[in-house]
Amino acid sequence: MRQISGCLDRAKAQLSRRSVELDDMTLEWRQFDETMAEFERWVGVVEEDCQSHASRAADAFTVTDVTQLVAENHVSH
Repeated sequence: MRQISGCLDRAKAQLSRRSVELDDMTLEWRQFDETMAEFERWVGVVEEDCQSHASRAADAFTVTDVTQLVAENHVSH
C-alpha cells in the first residue's frame, strides 16, 4: 500500500509541476502574440508612411522633370 501511495504522490507532484509549466508557457505565448500584433501594426504604419513618402517623392520628381523639360525647351505657358 505504501508503494502505491508513494507512486500516487510522485505522479501528483509531476502533474502539478507540469501544470505550472504549461500555465507559464501559455502566458509566454499570450505575451508573444500581443507583442507580434503590436509589431505588425507598427510595420503597417511604417509601410504606409514609406508609401506616402515615395508617392510624394515621385510627384516631386515628376514636377521637377517637367519644369526642367520646359526650361530646356523654352516652352512658354
